[in-house]
Amino acid sequence: MADSLPDPVRAPLQALLAGVEAVRGDRAVEDALLSRHRGLLPEKAAVIALGKAAEAMVRGAVRAAEKIGFEKVGDPPFSSLFVVTRHGHLSADFPAAMGQRFSQVQCHEGGHPLPDVDSLAAGAALLEWCAALPPQQPVLVLLSGGASAVVEALHDPVTLTQWRALNDWLLGSGWPIEQMNRVRAQFSRIKGGGLARALGRRPITALVISDIPSDDFMLVGSGPLSPLPAPAPETWQQLPRPFCDMPLIEAPKPSAIPLYCVADNRRAREAAAAEMNGEAVVLDTPLIGDVERVAQRLLAVPQPVIAGGEPTVRLPDQPGRGGRAQHLALRMAQAIAGTESVFIALGTDGNDGPTPHAGAWVDGKTWARAEQAGLDPAGALAQADSGRVLAALGQTIDTGPTGTNVMDLFYFSPAAR
Repeated sequence: MADSLPDPVRAPLQALLAGVEAVRGDRAVEDALLSRHRGLLPEKAAVIALGKAAEAMVRGAVRAAEKIGFEKVGDPPFSSLFVVTRHGHLSADFPAAMGQRFSQVQCHEGGHPLPDVDSLAAGAALLEWCAALPPQQPVLVLLSGGASAVVEALHDPVTLTQWRALNDWLLGSGWPIEQMNRVRAQFSRIKGGGLARALGRRPITALVISDIPSDDFMLVGSGPLSPLPAPAPETWQQLPRPFCDMPLIEAPKPSAIPLYCVADNRRAREAAAAEMNGEAVVLDTPLIGDVERVAQRLLAVPQPVIAGGEPTVRLPDQPGRGGRAQHLALRMAQAIAGTESVFIALGTDGNDGPTPHAGAWVDGKTWARAEQAGLDPAGALAQADSGRVLAALGQTIDTGPTGTNVMDLFYFSPAAR
C-alpha cells in the first residue's frame, strides 16, 4: 500500500499506523499486567473478553501469565475462557491455541455495527457461563469497543427486529456514543451493570480499551460492569416507538468494580506524533460532535497536526456506502480542493462503519479527480456515500482487524498560508 501513495501521504499514514500499533490489545494488556498494574492478574482466573479487541487482549493476558510464571507443565494458567468479538475478527487458530492455556474455551462472533442473531446467542451463552462458575471463582474481564453490538441479552418484550431498528436509528441520529450507550443499557440484561450482576460476588478484575471520547470509560460496551445513569427524559422522548413508550429502568446497582484503562486514543495520538519526529503537533482534545464542526476545527489549525476523536454523521433515510472517517475525508477533500493540503482519517479498529475499509486519504486534487470521473462527490456527501467515491479513486485505506479500538486518528497538513 505504501509504495502507491503520494510522498506527502506516505510518512503521515505510517505514523498513524504506528499509533494504532502502540495501543494494540495484546501489547496494552501485557504491558499493563507486567508494569503499572502488576499484581492485578489473579491466578487460575476465568476470563471474559468482549469487543473488537477481544482476541488480542486475551493473547496479551496469556503472555503476561507466562512471564509472571503462572504456567506450569501440564497445568493451564487460567480456568475457563469466554470470548465474543465481531464477525471476521477471530483468527482460525485462536480457539485451539487457547485450549492449551484454558481448561475450557468458548468463542463467539456477533454482528456489528448492528447486533444479529449471533449476538443474542452469545449473550445467552454468556449468562449461562457466568451462572456455572464456582461461587468464589476470580474473573478477569477484558473489555473493548464493539461489545455493545456483538453480545446482547434483551429485556422482554424487545425483539431482535426491534432492537436492530433502534440501533440503526441511533447510529444515524448523530448522537454521541455516551448518549447512545445509556439508551442501549436500558433494554439489556448484560449492559448497565448486567454482567456484574450475573457474576454476583465473584472477585472481578477489569481491563478496558476505551473508545469513548471522554474519560468515562465505564461506558465502553454500554457499561456491562457499571451502573449507568438513565437517559434524560427529553432524550427518551426522541426515541422511535415502541421504545419511547417504555418505562425508564433504574437498574439495581452492582458493587463498585474497579476498571483499569490500558489503552485509549490519547496514547495512540502521542505514539503517532512521536513517529513524526516533531513534524506534527498533537491536538490534545478529542474531536467530537457533528462532522462539519470537526472539519472546521481541523481547517483552522495553522500547522501539521495529529488528532483523534469520533465525529458523528446524521444519516439520510437511505444512506450509501461509507463510515464517519470516509465521510470526514471527503468533506475535507472538498474544503482543501486546489491546495497542497493533505488529510488522512483512520478508524483504529480497521473497519470504518459497515465497510471493509479503515479510512481514507485525500489531498488538494481529490475533489477535482472525483468530479472529472463523474463520481458526483457533492451528491455522495449528501447521501453518506463517501466510501463509493473514495474506493473508486483508490484512496481508501485497508488494514484488516487491528486488535484494538480507540476511535479514529487524523492527520492534517494545511497548505502554506
